[in-house]
Amino acid sequence: MLWTDVREDVQYLLLSGMDFKCAMKWVSESQGIHHLAPREAVCQIFTQVIHAGQLDETLWCRFVPEGFYTSAEGTLRLRQAKREPTPP
Repeated sequence: MLWTDVREDVQYLLLSGMDFKCAMKWVSESQGIHHLAPREAVCQIFTQVIHAGQLDETLWCRFVPEGFYTSAEGTLRLRQAKREPTPP
């Protein structure tokens, strides 16, 4: 598997020192991971999750403070206003 094929939330868990199997288990369970990655990275991940309509499928999103959502939604509105593409 290529690094670019790994979801960003899993990448940040791996960079925090977690092994791949544990990282995959962590993101598939109802646990918060926002404290393991920089705020900017979490907001970027949220932007992609919201754009893809995957909030319900991304279980750890339930535990992230409201400010992260606000930031991600603001980014999406700004991109839409500027007609910039949102990465997949």
